Amino acid sequence: MRFQPLGYRFDIESPLRPEDAKAAIRKGLVNWFDPSNQARGWVVGPFLCLWRSAFDRYGPMVFARISDSGSGTRVSGRAGSDLNGVAVMLVLTPLLAFALFKVAEQGDLGTGAIVWLGLVLALFPFIIFMSHKDRRDADPLVHYVRQALVPAMASAPAANEPPIASIRLMIGDRKHDGPVSDEAVGAALASLSRGEFLVIEVAPETYIQVRAEDDAFRVEKREGVAGQHFAAFVPKGSAGSHREYDAALRQIAARLSDYLHGREPGHDLNWKRISV
Repeated sequence: MRFQPLGYRFDIESPLRPEDAKAAIRKGLVNWFDPSNQARGWVVGPFLCLWRSAFDRYGPMVFARISDSGSGTRVSGRAGSDLNGVAVMLVLTPLLAFALFKVAEQGDLGTGAIVWLGLVLALFPFIIFMSHKDRRDADPLVHYVRQALVPAMASAPAANEPPIASIRLMIGDRKHDGPVSDEAVGAALASLSRGEFLVIEVAPETYIQVRAEDDAFRVEKREGVAGQHFAAFVPKGSAGSHREYDAALRQIAARLSDYLHGREPGHDLNWKRISV
């Protein structure tokens, strides 16, 4: 596994013209101050910047360049955790170290400054390591761009029958306010960043939930009692390789749709009984 504190590289090819691609990306972005954790950002000239939260400006981000590929559009860039903070630190730390060195050279560096410098130098590798570890927090943003540019990759299956009326959809600790539809579930699933989860509940102790982990989605279902609790793992694939990631979303979305509509579920998930 490569060390990637500045995120992982991604490339997306689309048959859309560059101006149409930019319009498609802008179309689904939420307002910068929208409280939900959805894609937001800007497209200025050939450059694209996206992030997910109105409050956490140090969370997952995407920086990319939009160019004409000759047969359509190419979007290439980096996706990761706190890309802006890491970039600033990479620039400022050598400058700070040089400034402190010059002060020390003149004999004006006190004990307090030495301690402060030591803390900064100790914090720097920790932040770099965490940025590498958390880089896949940006997966939903890369997926958003792919969905905007290649709509055929939509992960939520179509369904004609209405969902069960009493069903609840929870995204983290927040209840979904609108209709609980395939579209709403598919959008919630596609927006899950590492550590986040969604729950579809049809009755107390009867639910299915999905949690995004480092390299896989953990899917759990509970069928009324503790002894009927099962889990399955669906791999995301490697960072920057979208085929397995998109396939995982489609597979899970299909099983969530089965649950949502009370259909006999597919058997493509390797369920294992677990104790909770």
